[in-house]
Amino acid sequence: MTVLRRAVALALVAVAGWAGGAGAGGESGEETGKWTVVTFLPKKTWIVGEGVWVQLRLENRTGGKLPEISLQGQWFLDGDESKPCRAWDLPVVDTAPDPPYPDPLSERTPPRKMVGPGTYEAGWMELTKTCWQRLQGEEGIGRHRACFRYFERPMTEATGRSCVEFEIVPAQGLDAQVLEAFGGDPLGLWPYRGKKRPGRNELLRRFPESTYAAYVVWKRWAKGAALGWKNEEARDVFLRYLEKDPADEYLTWNLPCREDGVPDASVITRFRMPEAARCRDAWLELVLESHPDIWFADEIRLRLALDRYRMGDKAACESMLEDLAEHGREDVAAKARELLSAMRAKGMLPARDGAGASAAGSAGGQRP
Repeated sequence: MTVLRRAVALALVAVAGWAGGAGAGGESGEETGKWTVVTFLPKKTWIVGEGVWVQLRLENRTGGKLPEISLQGQWFLDGDESKPCRAWDLPVVDTAPDPPYPDPLSERTPPRKMVGPGTYEAGWMELTKTCWQRLQGEEGIGRHRACFRYFERPMTEATGRSCVEFEIVPAQGLDAQVLEAFGGDPLGLWPYRGKKRPGRNELLRRFPESTYAAYVVWKRWAKGAALGWKNEEARDVFLRYLEKDPADEYLTWNLPCREDGVPDASVITRFRMPEAARCRDAWLELVLESHPDIWFADEIRLRLALDRYRMGDKAACESMLEDLAEHGREDVAAKARELLSAMRAKGMLPARDGAGASAAGSAGGQRP
C-alpha cells in the first residue's frame, strides 16, 4: 500500500476527483468512481477538556485504480466558514516523481502513479487543539458540527467537504475534580503563551484513575502503536527489535514508578530494560482497569501484546494479537493481522497447539 504521510506544503497536485463522506461516531462515504474523503470519530460524546479526536481517511472505493493525490484543507466549526480553525491538515497519498524531475514553475502536472482499491489513512488529529477558540472549557459544551473543506489546484474554491457531528458534555465525579484542580484544562490543550502548562506527572500522581490521566499514559506509551510500516525494510527492522533480548539494552528511562515497578508518580525512578517495560506496562494496565472501553484501549492492548513478546511470553503475545485481529478497532485489528502474518512467517511465534488459548486468560490487557 502506498506510504502515507502528513505534510505541510502549499503545492498541490491535480486529483482525479473527490466525494465527501460524513459521519458521527462512525464513518461514511459515497462511492462515485472517484476518491472518497472520510471523516471518522471513534465516539460521539466527549467530556470537557478531553480533546476531540478525529481521523481523516482517503479511500479508493472504485474497485479499480486511481492516480495518487494530495489534499489540502481546513476545518470549520458549526457552519461558520468566515472564521476557520487555525490548523491546516494535509492528508497525502503520493510519492516523489521519478527523475528527471519536472520544472516546478511549469504548469504541467507531473505524472502520478496509479493505486488500487483500499484505504489510505491520513492519521488522527486532535480537533480540540485545532479549533480551541470555540471548544475550550465550558464554552465548548453542547453539540457541534465540524467540517473539513478540502481543495485541489487551483486553490480558488473548495472542491468538497466532509463533516462530523459530536457533543461535549460536563465532566462528572472524579473527572470534575480534575477539571477544578487544573483550571479546566488538565491536558494543556489551549495555547498558554508563555504561561506554565499543567504538570502531567502531577495529574498522574493525584488522579491516576481519571480519564485525563488515561490520555497522558496513552500519549506517552501507546499512541501510534497501530501505525503501518513505511516499507518492508522498516517492518523487518521492527521485528528484529522485538527479537532482541531487552537485557542487552543500555538505555535508561526515568519513569513514574517505585523501584519495585509499582506505578507512583510521586517518585521518578531510573530503569533499564526489562524493568522499564514492566513499569510502563503497569501504567497501561491501570488505564485498562479504570477505562476498559476507552476509545484507544485497543492501542494499549497492542502495546502490551508486543511487550509480552519482548518479555519472553510469546504464547501470551500471540493470543492477545489474535484477539485484537478479530475484535479490535479497525486499524488496530489490521496491524495485529499484519504482525501475526509477519511474525509467523519468520518463525517468531510458537506452534499453534492450543498453548495460545491457554495463555489468553493469564495475559494482562485482555478485553472484558
